[in-house]
Amino acid sequence: MNHHDSEQRAKHAAARAQHIAHSAIDDAKLRLQKLREEARQRGEAFLEEVRDRGNDLLKEAQGRGRKVVRTSGEWISENPIQAVGIAFVTGVIVAGLFSRRDED
Repeated sequence: MNHHDSEQRAKHAAARAQHIAHSAIDDAKLRLQKLREEARQRGEAFLEEVRDRGNDLLKEAQGRGRKVVRTSGEWISENPIQAVGIAFVTGVIVAGLFSRRDED
């Protein structure tokens, strides 16, 4: 084997190694791109699930709120004197709390 053959083999080996390295880099880029896409899809699915659950909880809270308002209104209609008394005491307590905060 002469010097020219050795040089050709070395060049060929270097070109092959370069091709393998580029191929590995391309494969890694493709895998990373797939992982990013999968993460994005999972994130979107998670956000959609959270949004749906939040809407369900909001509807449930609104329903409970309506029920409390309705039953409170019924109780106030049936017990007007007690309702006024409770409102008065609550007003005094709240006014006392606010006046303490103003002093600080």
